[in-house]
Amino acid sequence: MENELCENKFESKLQIGSIGFSSDIKEEKLKPSYHCDICGKSFSQSGALSKHKRERPYCCDICGKSFHQIDGLIVHKRIHTGENPYHCDICGKSFSDNGELTKHICIHTGDKPYCCDICGKSFSRNEHLTVHKQSIMWLAVDLAGISTARRLQTDHPASLENKSPTINYVVS
Repeated sequence: MENELCENKFESKLQIGSIGFSSDIKEEKLKPSYHCDICGKSFSQSGALSKHKRERPYCCDICGKSFHQIDGLIVHKRIHTGENPYHCDICGKSFSDNGELTKHICIHTGDKPYCCDICGKSFSRNEHLTVHKQSIMWLAVDLAGISTARRLQTDHPASLENKSPTINYVVS
């Protein structure tokens, strides 16, 4: 048997009672000490907080998809309604989510904050950089030897500049 106050294990309830906690210690142990950073709800045990964080209480009545926060459900429902309240002042294109509008504006501004650490090529979206990097990941495991280096040069000419051939030629 486990004592909830001190988390010690005992053979019986009698042993738990024989410990003789003062009421101050009992109250201190019962105070919630784990707080949800999303909703602020408090829990006395870390496991209860973990379970709470896995809950998705906001459910779409149309398709059943569920969300941790009400904001996620609100944005999701716009898929079903077709509502796009965020409009680009430059071209007029509209979006259901403000974050998507922010990403879209990079097309007009030319802002490309995501940079490939291999070749220096820049992208307006992180997901485009991720796809770019995945397209060259096979270079490290390709068994074709010299053709790997040619492929690297084709995709990433900047990566062959100012580097020794031993770095650029991947031979397996």
